[in-house]
Amino acid sequence: PTPPDLGARFLARLDALHGLMWQHVGIVRTAPGLRLAVATLEAWLAEATAEDWLRYPDGGIEATNQVQVALAVARAALARPASVGAHFIAPVDVRPASLGTAPPPVAAR
Repeated sequence: PTPPDLGARFLARLDALHGLMWQHVGIVRTAPGLRLAVATLEAWLAEATAEDWLRYPDGGIEATNQVQVALAVARAALARPASVGAHFIAPVDVRPASLGTAPPPVAAR
């Protein structure tokens, strides 16, 4: 079983991941924001690897997998600077106020 303190860290990491992706890899993106997201996700993945989160099926696997997927998405967005579909890379941070800085609510886990 997962130690309670580690389980709480998994949940906190998923919440932080959601916020990071919304703020920096969401609909409106900037190159600096994407670079920050990639660096943050690389650090989180290194932490998960060092602590062997994959040995905890009740939270660690999900947290690690979501960080891996988020990192792949952020790297791909950074590698393709052209705007595609509804997502676009802004020359500066021009997030419309209607998007806000907080991610939309996530369904209860």
